[in-house]
Amino acid sequence: MATADLAVDSFHTLLHYCAEYMDGSALETVRRAYTVAERAHRGTKRVSGEPYIEHPIAVAQWLAERRVAADCIAAALLHDVVEDTPVSLQRLQNQFGPVVATLVDGVTKFDAVEEPDEGDELTRKREIKRQQQAETLRKLFLKMAEDPRTALIKIADRLHNLRTLEAMRADKQAAKARETLEIYVPLAARLGMGEAKYAMEDLALRYIDPRRYAWLSEQIAQEAAARAERTQATVHALHRVLAHHSVPAEVTPHIKHLYSVHRRMLETGNENIGEMSDFITYQVLVNANHDCYGAMYAIHSQWQQIDRRVRDYIGAPKLNGYQALHTTVFGFVGFEDPFDVHIRTYAMQQIADSGPVLLAAAQASGWRARDRTQAWIDQVRSWQHELSLSATDLVEAVRGDLFQDQIFIFTPKGAIKDVPQGATVLDFAYRIHTDLGNQCAGAKVTGSDNIMRLEGRDYVLQDRDTVSVLTDADTHPTAAWLPMAHTHHARDAILHYLRVNGLPTEVEEHEETAVSLSRAASVRLGACCEPTPDDDLIGIPTGKQLVVHRTQCRFAQEHIARCAVPVGNDHATQTDALRPWFHVRWATICPDRYRVSLKITGRDRSGLIMDTSGVLAQYDLNIVSMGALSISTRYKAVIRVTVEVRRPEQLQQAWQRLLNVPGIVSVERRQRVPVANGSMPSQP
Repeated sequence: MATADLAVDSFHTLLHYCAEYMDGSALETVRRAYTVAERAHRGTKRVSGEPYIEHPIAVAQWLAERRVAADCIAAALLHDVVEDTPVSLQRLQNQFGPVVATLVDGVTKFDAVEEPDEGDELTRKREIKRQQQAETLRKLFLKMAEDPRTALIKIADRLHNLRTLEAMRADKQAAKARETLEIYVPLAARLGMGEAKYAMEDLALRYIDPRRYAWLSEQIAQEAAARAERTQATVHALHRVLAHHSVPAEVTPHIKHLYSVHRRMLETGNENIGEMSDFITYQVLVNANHDCYGAMYAIHSQWQQIDRRVRDYIGAPKLNGYQALHTTVFGFVGFEDPFDVHIRTYAMQQIADSGPVLLAAAQASGWRARDRTQAWIDQVRSWQHELSLSATDLVEAVRGDLFQDQIFIFTPKGAIKDVPQGATVLDFAYRIHTDLGNQCAGAKVTGSDNIMRLEGRDYVLQDRDTVSVLTDADTHPTAAWLPMAHTHHARDAILHYLRVNGLPTEVEEHEETAVSLSRAASVRLGACCEPTPDDDLIGIPTGKQLVVHRTQCRFAQEHIARCAVPVGNDHATQTDALRPWFHVRWATICPDRYRVSLKITGRDRSGLIMDTSGVLAQYDLNIVSMGALSISTRYKAVIRVTVEVRRPEQLQQAWQRLLNVPGIVSVERRQRVPVANGSMPSQP
């Protein structure tokens, strides 16, 4: 068949898909775009020898199969025209309008970079290529903020390139595959495009490590055959259980994708695919949300669930819009191993495969994805606007966000924010707004145990923490904040502030890196129990101050007990009933000094008090009060002294030295107020 006829046939196939959901006007837009693209690429061939126009047609067809709007299909057909032919972006805008032009511009390579002055020719070429890649990716990320469909075209473009890499040199195949794993796979995952993500991962491994790809393909086929009987029996059992509970459902087994198997083996160090319990996942598809929970109940009624592996992504969807119920159960007669079940509706399955952006692009009512995916895209644009990042810095910030697993954090008003796993309070503050990060003094954090704690900037957040950021108008970033920042964005924001304000960007030797909330929260240590770094602590707000007590302090326990008394009781006031309390870490409040009362017992002798005072002064412990009791009939002396401590090691060293003073028998911490008996009550 002639190459021209081949291209015409491919275009007719594309039109067939488009005609299933487009009207006449939309189809005409697609035809005009094809005409411009075909003329521009006429006579140009790919490395494989096929007409170049086959590539943009294939990209457009992948999108048309998912019913994307005509302007996006037109942009897919034209996506290489500006980059590879004399056709200008202005001409496309004149012919197809600003929307199509913006989409094409977003996926066009950036090549206007300055040539470096230093290095040999090879080094300069590599640096130019690196800068071009960074600028091209920055352009893509920022254009996504204008129209997220830019990413859809780019991912479809990369997917087709991977499927046609055979004709390229092995080194170029591997380079393209690695770039895919580094950028486009995480991007597809963030956009919820599961189908494209898995396909790109498998294809990339095929070119990076062909032997391992072939070995894994063979291992997966053999293991699937070995588990066939059990798989079929499990599907039938799930059908029976769901039918018994009147839950109409479709059950299908899903074999783990090749690259996922590869990654699991690397993570565990176990190459035995037969020991992979989630090699097959059973997917249960139902009609409505309530059927998901009904199916979960039915399955848990029949088999024992593993509680730590039960996940509700319907109530709390993943960042990319993914929703489902996950559970792992065991107890299937005849088969001892546990098995995984994912339960979702048919609509949720569409989101899992395509993602909210791609689904929104197919909606007649408008393409814009109004969800956390869109919020993340807008966040990328705000980073560039607020910080004026270089191409490399922006790409690194986004890359860090894409690569790392995300956790969900709740604001006090119930809004859900995402941060990378390992993020700190400081990262979270900058995630919300740069100004909030610049004045961050710490946060009130409520974890899964429903206990509120006062935490510093360096506190590492846990999944589903509720966080209320505390600010201090007199607080500003210093170089000491940099080690507390886990995300590229927070570090870039801190560095930006330091440079703009002419502050040092390196931590000086004398600079303290501890996080203190004492000034921001007006923290005061309770005189009743004299808390120290070794104690478990709670904080009780009193007016504008936070008073910190030992958890077993009697006065603190009495306050907590009053808080637990219902409002209206004769023994409780409205203020007492509503006054909060929460756990505190010493490292969070980090006071300049604290007091400790000691009881020193020894044999009564002349000069004992003077020797004791000398030791305390030797270790720079300021004596606040001191008294002595002599029991002459027993030749015993008891010295009670309260000292101010700046560093715990001062007290530890003085304590050991006191025990070596002639006549001193024991040194112990004196309880100014008796501690309460019993355990700590739950926070109301």
